Amino acid sequence: MSERDAPARARRASARRCCAVALLCCCRPDASPRAPVDDVEIDLDAAGMGATIVAPARASVAAEADGVRITGGSDFDMVVRRGALDIWALRCELASARAPALTRFVEARPDRLIYAVEGPAGRGPSFHFVARGDAAGIPYYCRSAGDGVPTRRRLDPMLQACAALSFRRGDVAEHQRATLAQDRRVAKRDGDD
Repeated sequence: MSERDAPARARRASARRCCAVALLCCCRPDASPRAPVDDVEIDLDAAGMGATIVAPARASVAAEADGVRITGGSDFDMVVRRGALDIWALRCELASARAPALTRFVEARPDRLIYAVEGPAGRGPSFHFVARGDAAGIPYYCRSAGDGVPTRRRLDPMLQACAALSFRRGDVAEHQRATLAQDRRVAKRDGDD
């Protein structure tokens, strides 16, 4: 080996060491960021809905026109309502009405819609969602409230909370009785025609 090759060998060895260190740092099992563990199960009964949802410990719950609003800081503000919602019809409505500040649809699936709206001047877009679910046979939907959040990723805790909503057994039984009564009324009406 000549002395001319020494600097090249040193650079290659240095590059290998850097790669090895980077791999060790990036591939360790706990390299992924962990979400803060401040989420708790919150009872929505006080706001008129016999259900529970996982939300930030600091969240507050309040009754709102046919639903429940859960607010847990600037990045957690959503409304939960009972009933079915047609996501595609909502998307068409938003698109055709050319909602004043609608920027774009970020994600459109049968069970959820994520869209961006123009935020206040200089703040950039804010992101909103509408998602539907079914817990123990009870249809419900959630939507972002307020001004939305500044990034798409900040919707994830609300989407996860919406997906994990669960109704209490008594509420499920009440829903089943109401559904059965409605079915009987429809059958009776159709039989009378």
